Amino acid sequence: MSNDEYKSANEDEISLYEIYSIIRKKRISIIVITFLFTVLAGAYGFIRPKDYTYQACASVGILGRDQNGQPIYIDSPQSAVAQLNNAYLPSAIDNFLKGQKKVLFDTKQFEVFSPKNSPIVCIKTEASKRYGDKVSQIQDTALQLLVKDNARLSAIPKASAEANIRQLEATAQTLSTKFSNVLDQENTVTRELALLKTKDALLQSQASRIAQEIHRMHPLVEKGSHEVHSNASALTMMIQNNQVAQEQQQLFHLETERSIALPKENVSLLNQLKYLKREENNINAKVAANAAQLVLAKASLKALQETHIVRPSSPSIEPVGPSNGVFVVLGAFTGLILGIFYALLSNALSSKNITS
Repeated sequence: MSNDEYKSANEDEISLYEIYSIIRKKRISIIVITFLFTVLAGAYGFIRPKDYTYQACASVGILGRDQNGQPIYIDSPQSAVAQLNNAYLPSAIDNFLKGQKKVLFDTKQFEVFSPKNSPIVCIKTEASKRYGDKVSQIQDTALQLLVKDNARLSAIPKASAEANIRQLEATAQTLSTKFSNVLDQENTVTRELALLKTKDALLQSQASRIAQEIHRMHPLVEKGSHEVHSNASALTMMIQNNQVAQEQQQLFHLETERSIALPKENVSLLNQLKYLKREENNINAKVAANAAQLVLAKASLKALQETHIVRPSSPSIEPVGPSNGVFVVLGAFTGLILGIFYALLSNALSSKNITS
């Protein structure tokens, strides 16, 4: 390279010191441009429409739980998300837009998601408060369509569970009535056994009295048989003999009843009481089993949760997006870069004009 070409190249290059000198010389312009852009950016950040996050959530219904304790959903949260995206949201938007000409919404503006391992499905949309009511209406309508559809799916198992509970309650009432009847029969048999003992005591007392009477009359009969002297004495003896025979016959009947009839009736009542005790135990076992089934049925019905909205559409407390401070910093940075560029460009143009 010749000396002339080397000098020409050095003249075209600007050293850092020269850049610093240019910036220092044009510092007022740079400061003004930076300040102007900072004010403009701050003003835009202050007056720009602020967006808020509108979110509505629903809990997917649960039919019960499996052996591992995991919920059995009426419709899985993932399926609910797909249905919201493909059916319910488009339907809600179409119904809303029928009477709206200026407002345009599409499904891309509505984010549908479900937190991991959760029965919750949510719809999230960022919009200004100007359109907040409209967004909320669309979100709530879409979730209501999901709730309505799931209600039809849960109607059959719910009705079946309620019918099962009613049947178990009716069975419990029937068993209670049977138990009361058995207790009444047991009380009746117990009273009959007590009466039987009383009857036995009375018969024993009566037989003892008759035996004493026979024992008392025997000497008189024997004495009369040795002292028969007239027809009157003979007649008296016959009457006494006949009376003793009747007393003996009555005593025989009493002893027979005490030794045969009463024990037989007592055995029959005891057998009947044993049968009633067994029946009572059987009914108690059935009552316990029915009560356990009723508890399980009520627990199953309680575990059955219908799909329902847990959070109606509402905006976030704070707006989303960059804050006013971010716009101020970006404006200042942009103004500074443009101010330096303006300073360098103006200096270059001035140098070329002088050279020419």
